[in-house]
Amino acid sequence: MSVALTVLGWILAAAAVAVAVALFVGRRPAVRSCPRCRHPLTPGIVVAHTPCTECGRPIHGERDAWRRRRHPVIGSFVLLIALTLSAWSAGETVRTTVLKVILSEYKVEETHTVFDCQVEILRPRWDDVPELWLQRVRIHRAGRVVFDSEVHLPSVGGAWIAADSWESAPPQMMLVPVLWLRSDSGGSGGYSDTWVFDLEGRGGFLPRFHLQNGLFEESFVDGGGKPGPAQTHPVHPADGGSIPPAPSRWHQWLLGFRCWLNSGAANTSPAVDGWLDRDGFVPRPVDPAADRARDGFRADFGIDRALAEIASTVSELEAADDAHRFDPSDCVFGPLLRVYLPLVFAGHAREAAIFLRDAHRGGLGKLLESGAVSDLPRSLEAFEAMLHARILEVDVDG
Repeated sequence: MSVALTVLGWILAAAAVAVAVALFVGRRPAVRSCPRCRHPLTPGIVVAHTPCTECGRPIHGERDAWRRRRHPVIGSFVLLIALTLSAWSAGETVRTTVLKVILSEYKVEETHTVFDCQVEILRPRWDDVPELWLQRVRIHRAGRVVFDSEVHLPSVGGAWIAADSWESAPPQMMLVPVLWLRSDSGGSGGYSDTWVFDLEGRGGFLPRFHLQNGLFEESFVDGGGKPGPAQTHPVHPADGGSIPPAPSRWHQWLLGFRCWLNSGAANTSPAVDGWLDRDGFVPRPVDPAADRARDGFRADFGIDRALAEIASTVSELEAADDAHRFDPSDCVFGPLLRVYLPLVFAGHAREAAIFLRDAHRGGLGKLLESGAVSDLPRSLEAFEAMLHARILEVDVDG
């Protein structure tokens, strides 16, 4: 803004303030008159509850007859014009500084209902904050704020966990509702933190679990998953209604394996599926029928597809002039670990070993022996031992 316009704005603002003050203070009448219609009173008349001859309003005394004529409504409007001109003349920096004093730092961006909790996700009102993606989450329950904290790229929802440890296909199970709050680290890394609040827990509103790099596959907000909390529900698999027949499935990426075996942050990561109960993470069990029939076991875990991808990668490697022209880990170790790790963590080491040997015969051994992946051992026994050693270092619950 030019200096001339700034000066003009301040002059107009000052004039508007002077007019507003005059309208608020009012003007004293030249002669005694009616406060309502301003009709002049008869000279020399004694005023004491004397009715106006024009409008009939009682005039209570001399002070009433000399009352100033004020215009507060018009004065407020003119004062608003003066403030607007002042803000325009002061510049953006001053305007923002004043507004920061008047308005709160955060404003509500989303509101959700999860069971009996009302959740507000707030974002910074101003763009000059040090961390724009550091939003605020506020949880209300029973008419009071039970959680209020800054969270990076938050999301929220509800899920169900088992009240006690349970096995696959039980005749009945006890489910309890939980509220989860997820903080995403952003980018393509897939890193996240999820805090799970047990809504039936006693004491303060504190997270029961802290999980990393995963999400609930069956989740809901805004009225889903009825009935509400504060009770434990017996659930039969054949029952209908809105209560799920099993706890919400938790899908967890094992990012340590990705960074160890795969190149680049955008590659697919091996993952483990399971559920939460009040003791922690329970890996997804293999279907009982699959334990008795290998064909079912293969179909359940997509083993044939993983073996086909490994064989295809080896064929491409053989056709290439330069074995190091591309990184085969992108196409091999993702599918291999997505089958191998869930079997191991679900307690099916025998099936995992069978799959690994099938993969080795299907092309993994040839790939390792070619030296295309130079940081991996070339024998099946050494590769299997390396995987087992790495698995022992993984904390699935975390």
